[in-house]
Amino acid sequence: MHVSVALFTADLRVHDNPVLQAALRDAERVAPLFVVDTGIRRAGFAVPNHQWLPPSTTSGSRTH
Repeated sequence: MHVSVALFTADLRVHDNPVLQAALRDAERVAPLFVVDTGIRRAGFAVPNHQWLPPSTTSGSRTH
């Protein structure tokens, strides 16, 4: 079975995301993975799609 991982780091747009579209086209299964990048937030790139994330989803994240 061919599985692809679709990595999201900046937003969760799915209707026109080329990485997700390629994964859906080429794999039998797709595992979407959203990584909260605190560097993006610190840089002032506050994407509206991040605003819905509850604090519990980011409280366990580690920063280096």
